[in-house]
Amino acid sequence: MAIRVRFPDLDHWKAEVKCQAGRPVETDAGRYIQLIAEGRDEALVSGNADQLVKGTTHHVDEGIREWFARAAAAKKQGDAGVTAGREFVEAYVELTHYVERLHLDATTPAAHGAGAPAAEHKH
Repeated sequence: MAIRVRFPDLDHWKAEVKCQAGRPVETDAGRYIQLIAEGRDEALVSGNADQLVKGTTHHVDEGIREWFARAAAAKKQGDAGVTAGREFVEAYVELTHYVERLHLDATTPAAHGAGAPAAEHKH
C-alpha cells in the first residue's frame, strides 16, 4: 500500500493561516509587530505619540486600500461566471472582516486579560 504525502506550498499556508490577513499584504508578521513595538517604546520615551500615530495609521490606510482594491477588482469581474462571483464574495468578505477587526480593536479595551466582552459578529 502506497502512502501519498503532500508537502504544503505557500498558497496552502496562506489559505490555512487566515490570521495573516490582519496585517498589510505580503508583510513579515514578526518584523511588523517588532516595528510597532519599537514605535510604541520610542513614543513613551519621547513623550510624543505623533510618530506612533502616523506610523500606525499609515499601516491601517495601506491595509484598507489593499483589501479594497482586491474587492473592487473582483467586483468588476463578478458577473463573468460562478467562479468570478465567488471570488468577488470572498474578496468582499475579507475586506469586511479586515475593517471589522480594525474597528473592534479601535473601540474596545486593549489591556491584556481585561475581559472585554466579545463583539457579536454580524454581516
